[in-house]
Amino acid sequence: MDNTVTAATTSTLLEELRREAFKWYYPRAFWIEQGIPRIIRHRSEFPVKIREAIQIAAVANAQESNPKQFCRTVERALKSLLVGIPVIDNTENENNEAAAAAKWDGLDSEVDTEEEVEVAIRFFPLVLRIQWYDVRVDADPINCLPLCLKALPFVPLLAELGAEFHLFEEEEQGGLIDGDFSCALEELVTNKKLLRREPRRDDEEFRRQLDEASLLVLVRLKENGLMRKGDIEKIYYVCDLVLEKPSRTEKRIRFFLDWDPTILKQWTRVSLLHIFLRQCEKYKHRVSKDEWWGRFQMIFELGMSHYPEEIGFLFYRVRNSTPTFQIACNVFGKEDVIKVFHEMILKSTMGRCNTIRTLVITAATNKRISLDSLYFLIRLDPIALMSADISR
Repeated sequence: MDNTVTAATTSTLLEELRREAFKWYYPRAFWIEQGIPRIIRHRSEFPVKIREAIQIAAVANAQESNPKQFCRTVERALKSLLVGIPVIDNTENENNEAAAAAKWDGLDSEVDTEEEVEVAIRFFPLVLRIQWYDVRVDADPINCLPLCLKALPFVPLLAELGAEFHLFEEEEQGGLIDGDFSCALEELVTNKKLLRREPRRDDEEFRRQLDEASLLVLVRLKENGLMRKGDIEKIYYVCDLVLEKPSRTEKRIRFFLDWDPTILKQWTRVSLLHIFLRQCEKYKHRVSKDEWWGRFQMIFELGMSHYPEEIGFLFYRVRNSTPTFQIACNVFGKEDVIKVFHEMILKSTMGRCNTIRTLVITAATNKRISLDSLYFLIRLDPIALMSADISR
């Protein structure tokens, strides 16, 4: 039976393990005298799904006194839990991935706690890396957790511990990144593999939950320095996220664009708003206008917020392409586009007359900005043209 352990006791054990910098390479004598008895004594502080493995290993060890086999048994159980392998079917069947996702038997944020997982990993840190004797488990856990919604919240913990135990090179950022960037961080941004396996991938409520869960993980990685601003430049999927249905990627899009606003203007030499509108125009007969209207407002609002001098890129001319403003009018209607343009200006501090005058000067002197913007700014504040010095 599991020992009854209070939260305070769990906290104390974690503090002890952190303070001791518990090492997996302690000699055999240590495991016999301290390691194994400690694991058995604190079995109830491990994740639920590996407690039975600890009990079985303890019985075998009592009979044969084989600490190496005890550690191997518990370590394998922990690794299996982290990658969710007990249910994976290796047969050639196109539906297997979806079936495996539905039966995921790994970490579950509704059952397991970070404290339990951290206790287990601090005893066996090498589970975070592939090991030569792991014939059944051929993946790093940190690349498996993003494949299941209920395992996603544990990604930051594994990355933090991977970095703390120096199991990865510095540029691998706790195992989040590998050489070609096809890795855990990419999956957190795109969810491509998870959605390929997930039977509920077309359910809007599930997609909203996934967007929110992915955002929380990305924010924590950013706060802990395990995701860096430069990583965004390596992620060539931001535009794909923008073109997803708005309800599915809203939170992550705002996160990326607020963190690195240059994404709004540095995208294959045209603005992100232009690319978005071009795709809306291309598929306007297949996609409801209402679905994309909110996304248009969001991108334009962020553009006005971070690049007011560019008037949010709405009136930018693009070489060999229809002007951005004209595409917006074709997709959403001129009246609605002008209305949201006026609202965005009046909503912000740009509503002050002197700021509008500055925008009038910008519209009149910036060759990349269409004169349409000048016309609508003057309509908003006719006095601005009279008081603006456009001779500079």
